[in-house]
Amino acid sequence: MQKQRHRLYVPHMIEMNLGTRPEWEEVLGQHVEIERIVGRSPQAVIALKNVVAYPSGFAMDVLFRRRDPDPDGADWSRSVFDEFFDPTPKPQVGQKGGPKLRMGFSDGTVFGIGAESGKCVGVKTLIPVKGTSSELSLECTYVFHPLPEPGEFWIEGEWEAVGIRRNVALIDARLLIEAGAQARSLFGER
Repeated sequence: MQKQRHRLYVPHMIEMNLGTRPEWEEVLGQHVEIERIVGRSPQAVIALKNVVAYPSGFAMDVLFRRRDPDPDGADWSRSVFDEFFDPTPKPQVGQKGGPKLRMGFSDGTVFGIGAESGKCVGVKTLIPVKGTSSELSLECTYVFHPLPEPGEFWIEGEWEAVGIRRNVALIDARLLIEAGAQARSLFGER
């Protein structure tokens, strides 16, 4: 059984980026059925799961999972974990051959998940919220604010070191918008 080693929750980044208390602390979001395999090889997988919509944004978990430990004994998940959650800007997203993820929206906004997360593009923000890792997996939760415009958006994954070539998963933003409209206040104000 793999034990989880690294955990992180960054409420200061959330309040700094949103300028207010995070909505999901006071709203019961709605689960959205859009789990996707973003990339896969015989050795590893990149998956999108646990998508939850709120009136003004959505949260999603991204899973990077290896089938077997790194044959060189490298602590790949720790270095990627540090990179994905370190708010210090870096020249490149992703270690050489390591996992990479990007999101693009119908208005042309593109985010690199990793060193570029926590970044604002206009009024849009992608924020790393929490993560766990072990020798086989890295799972990160990200929040996107606000909800995307109607139309498709894409998530692109790549992990050269384990044979995952660049691959794109398309998602219909309408699913998030409709689910976000169904979210309810935990305290009954809505």
